[in-house]
Amino acid sequence: MIGPFKHPPFETFRISPIGVATRKYSAKKHLITDLSSPHKSETPSINSLIPAKDFSMQYVTIDHAISLICLAGRGAWLAKADIVNASPKIFDSLFEGLCWILVNNFKLPYVLHLLGDFLVVTPSSPPHYEVQNLGSALGVPSDAGPTVFGRFPVDSDLAHLASAAQLAILDGFAPRTLSAYLAGWTRFQSFLQTFHLPLTAADISTICSFISYNRTTKRVRTTSILTHLTSINFFYKLATGFPHPARGHANVTTLLKGLRKSEPHPPPKRQPLTTDLLLRCALVLRSGCIAPAFDLSLECMFLLAFFGFLRCSEFAPSSSAFDPTFHPTLSDVVRHSEDLFVFTLRRSKTDQIGASFPIYLFRLNSPLSPNDPRTKYLAARYASNASFSDPLFLTETGQMATRFWFSAHFRNVLRLSGAPGRFSIHSFRNGAATSAARAGIPDRVIQVLGRWASISYRNYIRHNIEDFR
Repeated sequence: MIGPFKHPPFETFRISPIGVATRKYSAKKHLITDLSSPHKSETPSINSLIPAKDFSMQYVTIDHAISLICLAGRGAWLAKADIVNASPKIFDSLFEGLCWILVNNFKLPYVLHLLGDFLVVTPSSPPHYEVQNLGSALGVPSDAGPTVFGRFPVDSDLAHLASAAQLAILDGFAPRTLSAYLAGWTRFQSFLQTFHLPLTAADISTICSFISYNRTTKRVRTTSILTHLTSINFFYKLATGFPHPARGHANVTTLLKGLRKSEPHPPPKRQPLTTDLLLRCALVLRSGCIAPAFDLSLECMFLLAFFGFLRCSEFAPSSSAFDPTFHPTLSDVVRHSEDLFVFTLRRSKTDQIGASFPIYLFRLNSPLSPNDPRTKYLAARYASNASFSDPLFLTETGQMATRFWFSAHFRNVLRLSGAPGRFSIHSFRNGAATSAARAGIPDRVIQVLGRWASISYRNYIRHNIEDFR
């Protein structure tokens, strides 16, 4: 900027008023040039002299952003970037080119921009990549680049092998587990930033303050706080190779015990769906609930979940994107004999490497025998030209049956059956363990049937007064 001038520097020139505005959140001063001045005058403004055909702009709307988020699906990541001092049109054309480069060269799936503000939408990525890239925030040095792992003493020639080893270590954890650890770690980092503490602070005093903050300020239950502490311990072990000192520390355990005493009583545990309640649900479906084909499909799902001691994710995945190499298909159910079907469980919470596990479904002398409904269901599916690689269970629209879909129909069937109590889709697994224990099946057999790797199966067995007669 030059001037001021005692005399006009040009014979013909135009002056636009300028002003200063303060940004709402950053308090930063922003220069405003009013190119639409003079207003309501016979003298044209700068803006009125600009050809509308060549220089008009169309801004993206919130609807554009929402549509891209829907395309990316649940778990999508959003990132915002702001290029300062961006001017209209000329820079808008530059940013359009930048968007093209981001989409075509860097393979970012969805990018929007509003002048100098960019919104990047990406589908959910495997959590281990997010964990791997937390190193810069942790301040942990590594020869293989930013990582949550401690220093790998390797030269540059072996850096790529060290990075591959770190990813393989993270692959040893289930994606859901890593996501939970990330959520807990993010909450801890937010706490540190709130109180202006270094991101590497993790001493006993800080951990105790973090626990108190979550309970007294955020009203988080101690069960959730324990999950957050597990997350901190997880990242600490990755960075140092040793458990966090707070694990088992007397101050921490006593603090949690005291906070637990002050909490309101938790809601009653979800009840097991035992054989009597399962029969009531089956009778509702057999009498007609949705349509004959889908009533039969739901009955098969109920019986498979119960007699297979299945977790919901093992037969009704959370994702709606079907992958025949990962999700249950018709080929996973094979008739072994007149009295036996075998369902191959490809992978589970305790089988992350995909070794698979056979689930045996025997014919029973009972109205809950899983064989007859299974025979009818498979015959109907193959009669409709289904292939072996099609999803094992379908919705009314022909899509793979998901956890959300199954949960909604399960609640509806429970309501129609009049079953009292508090149930969830995990009640099948609880009910199978409880029914097996009441039938006198040994504990070691129940543990094998439910594929429990520890004695945690005991928590799934519910007792009533009749068990103590």
